[in-house]
Amino acid sequence: MKERYCKLMDRCVPGEELVRAAVKVRRPARRRLRLGAAAAAAALAACFLATPVLAAAAPPFRAALYSVSPAAAQYFTPVQHACEDQGIRMEVLSVYIHGDTAEIYISLQDQTGNRIDETTDLFDSYDILRPYDSTATCRFAGYDAQTHTVLFLITITEQGGHRIEGDKVTFQVRRFLSHKEEQEGTAIPLSLGDLAEAPAGAPETLTGGSGALAFEEAPAVLTPGEPWEGFPVKGIDLTAAGYVDGKLHIQLAVEDYLDNDNHGWLYLKGAAGEIIEPVGTAAFCTEGNGAARVDYQEFVFDVSPEEGAECTLWGDFVTCGTLTEGCWRVTFPLRQSDTWAQPPVEKT
Repeated sequence: MKERYCKLMDRCVPGEELVRAAVKVRRPARRRLRLGAAAAAAALAACFLATPVLAAAAPPFRAALYSVSPAAAQYFTPVQHACEDQGIRMEVLSVYIHGDTAEIYISLQDQTGNRIDETTDLFDSYDILRPYDSTATCRFAGYDAQTHTVLFLITITEQGGHRIEGDKVTFQVRRFLSHKEEQEGTAIPLSLGDLAEAPAGAPETLTGGSGALAFEEAPAVLTPGEPWEGFPVKGIDLTAAGYVDGKLHIQLAVEDYLDNDNHGWLYLKGAAGEIIEPVGTAAFCTEGNGAARVDYQEFVFDVSPEEGAECTLWGDFVTCGTLTEGCWRVTFPLRQSDTWAQPPVEKT
C-alpha cells in the first residue's frame, strides 16, 4: 500500500493558490489547543491526505512536517531517483544493504560543460534526510573524465533498532566546488628576521582555534593590514606579520571564504632544514557596515626574533576555481539493488 500510495502521489500536484491557502489556515482564537509532536504530525498528515501531494509540491508544508515528524515527512515525499538543474544531473546508481548499514552510490554529471572535475567537493552543502536517527557520511568515490561524472559514496548506519531497509532517504545538494588547485611546499619570500614587535588585540569575531590557542576566549591576534604584494598564492592574502610577546605571528586572510573554501597551512624550516610547526592558530572574521566578510587565520610560532632570522616560511594551500549553485534532490527507498557494483569510474 505504501508503494502504491507514493506512486499515486507522484501523479498530481496542487496549485499555488491551494498551497498558499493551506499555509494561511489558522485555528479559531477561542480554542487554544496545545498539540504534542504526535498530534501535530497527525494533523499535518490529515491535511496531506486531503490533498495527496501537498508535501511533495509545497516546501513550507514539507519543512513544517519534518520539524514535527521526520518519519511522516519522508513518507509523503515522492520517490525521485534522478534530477537535473542547470545542465547538471544527479542520479542514484545503486544501493547495498548489509545489517544496519546502507551504502549508496550517487553520481553528479555535467551534461553541458566542464564544471565537474576530479576535485569536485560538495563543500558541506549537502543534506541526508532520514525518518529516524542515524549516522551518515558522504565521500568522493571516483571521477570519469570522458563523461564529466563524479561519484560519491553515502554510508548510512541506522540507530535505535529501526529496520533500515524499506524506508526512504532524501539526499540534496545546494552547491559544490570544483577546479580546486593544491600547492604544497610553497616557499614564501618573507624575511622573518626583519619583522618587529607588532600591535595585537582580541579578535572581532572568533570562529575557531587549535593547539595552544584552542581554548582561549580572546587570544591576542595581529591587527589586519593591507595585503602583502609578495605573497605567491592567488586567492589568499598575507595581511600581517610580526612578533607578540616574543613569539612569531603570521596572519592569512581570505575573502568570500564561505563561497570558495580557500585555505592554507604555514610552517617554518630551520637552518638545518627541520620543520617547525605552529604551536597554535586562531581563526576569526570581520564583517558588517556594508563590507564583505573576510576570514582570517593567524599562525603562532614559539620562535624569537633571533631564531626567526634563521628560519624560512613555507606553506601548503588549496584554492578553488569554480562555485556552482543550484538545487539537486533525490528521494529513494533503501532497497537492495539487483546488481551491486561500483560504477566504472576512475578513482583519483
